[in-house]
Amino acid sequence: MMAFRMFACLLCGFAYGLLTAGPKDKTALKMTCFAQALMLPLMVIAGFGPDATTYAQPMWKAQTVIHSVMTYVAYTASQGAKTRASSRRR
Repeated sequence: MMAFRMFACLLCGFAYGLLTAGPKDKTALKMTCFAQALMLPLMVIAGFGPDATTYAQPMWKAQTVIHSVMTYVAYTASQGAKTRASSRRR
């Protein structure tokens, strides 16, 4: 269990890096998105895994859904907006 806490602290460090770099820094945003994606399997194991009865299942199930949405939002923000003119070929 201590390894999971240390891993979560590492991921909090990635999030702090995004806060200090600012929302316009695409590299920091991509690193944070990657860190969020690394945390998802741990949440799924805690909510749906074989030892899920030892954890607060409803909390982890809700957190998995919320975290998935946040990861998607971070991913789309890190990719940048596509303009209509650049997507057409002439």
